[in-house]
Parts: sequence; structure tokens; C-alpha cells
Amino acid sequence: MLAYGLPKAAVNFALGRIHREEDRIVVVPVQPGWVQTAMGETAASFRGKTPNQIPVKVEDSVTGLLSLFDQATKEQHSGKFYDQKHNVVPW
Repeated sequence: MLAYGLPKAAVNFALGRIHREEDRIVVVPVQPGWVQTAMGETAASFRGKTPNQIPVKVEDSVTGLLSLFDQATKEQHSGKFYDQKHNVVPW
């Protein structure tokens, strides 16, 4: 998981800098949830779960994220970290 986590940390750092330094760019970093994908299935197997126990369907994640992106503004959303249900997630 180290190889996965390090680039994610770098991306989050870069997005935070862009949010603070670029007034005209809306930055909305997201985590899509534990999604029913090949990567999600691999994570499920490590946890002793089956693919049908993965909580978020691809369609639900995509719909939620697109809805968030459509309404995102610099003042209300930029620089905060969200999930696919529009909840702010602590950094």
C-alpha cells in the first residue's frame, strides 16, 4: 500500500498548493469510496471479503462525483477533500 499512498499524498499536497495559489482554479480533491472495481476487489480479498461486499457501485460513485463537480465553487468547495456523497473528509 506504500506505493499507492505516497503518490496520493503528493497529489493532495499539489492540489492544496494550487487551491491557495491560483484564484481562478477550483480544486476539489475527492475519494470515490470503496468502489466495485478490480482494485476494490483486490482490497476485498485482502480483507477476507467477497466482491459483492464492496459498498459502493461504480455508477453511484460516478454520479455522486459528477454532481459534486457540477456544483463546485471556489468559495464553497475548493481546497476541501470530499467523498462521493459530498461529505467533507478530514485530510
